[in-house]
Amino acid sequence: MATHHDTDTKAAMDLKLHPMVIVNISDHFIREKVKTNKNQRVYGMLLGRQSGRKVEISNSYEILVNNDNGIVDAEFLKKRLQQFQRVFSHDEILGWYATGKVENYDIGIHQQIEQFNESPLLLILDPDSKPGNQNLPILLLETTVKVVEDKPRVIFTRVPYTIETTEAERIAIDHVANVSTGGRSMLTSHLSTLQSAIKMLNMRVKIITKFVKESRDGNIPRDEGLLRSVNALCHLLPTIDTDKFKEDFLTEYNDALLVTYLATITKTTNAINEMIDKFNIAYDRNSARRRFF
Repeated sequence: MATHHDTDTKAAMDLKLHPMVIVNISDHFIREKVKTNKNQRVYGMLLGRQSGRKVEISNSYEILVNNDNGIVDAEFLKKRLQQFQRVFSHDEILGWYATGKVENYDIGIHQQIEQFNESPLLLILDPDSKPGNQNLPILLLETTVKVVEDKPRVIFTRVPYTIETTEAERIAIDHVANVSTGGRSMLTSHLSTLQSAIKMLNMRVKIITKFVKESRDGNIPRDEGLLRSVNALCHLLPTIDTDKFKEDFLTEYNDALLVTYLATITKTTNAINEMIDKFNIAYDRNSARRRFF
């Protein structure tokens, strides 16, 4: 009976999990491990959107749970939820997460989360999974009621899921994966190149400043050619800060916007004319048919 129930759950639930949630949970676990120097179980809330049995988990945040009695700090949970919903106003609580294995007291924690969602999900991430395992060490569970010895009993039932990613998430995950394996992502290479260019620019500006200062103090012979080049270079810099430049730039910018708006209005007008012509043709044909009959 239990296997049959699992099959029905798989057919009913359409669950999508974003990789940033996995990254958030892993980061939470590693920070606590470094802080306590042991594999401390961590807890958090799952956020996302739900429409019937279609669920998309896209974000998460940490919560406080007393490991001795399994009591959730409800005030801290609500405070963090308010902070998140200021930015992600459309997200709602879909469930909670924990690391390690499923524990006996998880049902009690799950029931506390039910005040925020009538049917919450539980995500379990096992940080002690075997190296080389091709499957993600993640379980997504929901509660079902099973009759045991003529008594109803709440148990966790496994729910299948798929990984859903956006373009921004793929770039971020690629960056994290390459850096964590000792590689270099495209973002790392770009930032390294940018850093080197800024360092080189800073060094050359210091050289020019030192040269001008030493020439002014008479510590080195004056080189009129180099000083003219420095003067010409310096005259290029304040051009973008003058009122004249700002006025000309704003004029050009407004002209470009006007041209863009004019093109948009022209396209819209043309589309409306085409629609009117098609409507007139269709109306004339219908009128001719009615006259024929």
